[in-house]
Amino acid sequence: MDESRSPYSGPSVPRVPSSSAEVTIRTMASDTESLGKGGGALPTGERVSLKTDKANVTAQQSTPLPSFGTSSSSGSGSIGGQPVGTVVAETAEAPRSKKLLIILLAIGIPVLFLVGFFLLPSLFVQPTAPPAQKPVATLPTPAQPTSTAPAAPSARFFHNSFFSVKPDASFPVQLSGTSTVGAALAFAMKTAAPTSTFVEPLMQDQNGNALALSDFLSAVGASTLDPQFVSSTFSVDPTVFVYREQKNFYPGIILKLLPGKIPVVVQPSIQLKIEGAPGGFANLFAISPGEPSGSFKSDQIVGDPDLVRVVNFSASSTVLIYGWYKNNAYLMIATSKAAVAAAMARL
Repeated sequence: MDESRSPYSGPSVPRVPSSSAEVTIRTMASDTESLGKGGGALPTGERVSLKTDKANVTAQQSTPLPSFGTSSSSGSGSIGGQPVGTVVAETAEAPRSKKLLIILLAIGIPVLFLVGFFLLPSLFVQPTAPPAQKPVATLPTPAQPTSTAPAAPSARFFHNSFFSVKPDASFPVQLSGTSTVGAALAFAMKTAAPTSTFVEPLMQDQNGNALALSDFLSAVGASTLDPQFVSSTFSVDPTVFVYREQKNFYPGIILKLLPGKIPVVVQPSIQLKIEGAPGGFANLFAISPGEPSGSFKSDQIVGDPDLVRVVNFSASSTVLIYGWYKNNAYLMIATSKAAVAAAMARL
């Protein structure tokens, strides 16, 4: 055995080189010089700002520094060239980031769904066109006749008498084209009882229907009371009466204003129409009255405070008289003062 070797040295321990060998020590200056000679760029200094994560710093401070030895008992060292403490610090942050990501997704997904469901449709609503209007068929307006046309047939109705006190008799009377209204009424009166002094004829047309006011006035010949004016002013249903005085008969008629008609507004028009052509009522008389004599004058009926308007005819003791009664709601036209008084007592 070689005595120069230590008894504690293994056979694999190399010998210490002799002092004659050349030993070169690398320094920063020598490395810089070598880089310059080899064509590399010289290193330059630069200030670097390091941002350190507080959590990583805390984890790294609490983690033992790794050693570069190979001992396994110290619990430190390196695995694949990476320090064990660094890997542990980085993996500690991963669960926290995943939890935060899960929380954000759990909150954000419902919020995005609600925004997309309610808000987006209102922002992109397509304007709806208004519903198409159905065309309305319009009938052409009929041409107005230039001449006076005959009145249209009146609607059927049932007669209601204006008298609150019943007359002595009442019976139907149909008009014919061969006699005047007054002559037809006088002929009907001859069939009544001699004691009947006040009678209400129920005027009918040839079909047995109640005779409308416009048709009655047309039969009388009162052209100034035109059908349009009459139908818009008075009730369609008139009341006709005949007063008997010995062998003479005096017909009359009562007209009622429509609801809403104001007497003081209507009365001037009625006065002009009647007094403008009194001869138009000649067919209301039982016998021919002749021609009007003079003009209308105001008069008064016994027992009646209201004034009436009277015009004389050429025939002896023949007059046409008209007046307003029952708060000016009724217009009465008759052929004698006695007939007006008898009708007024029953109205």
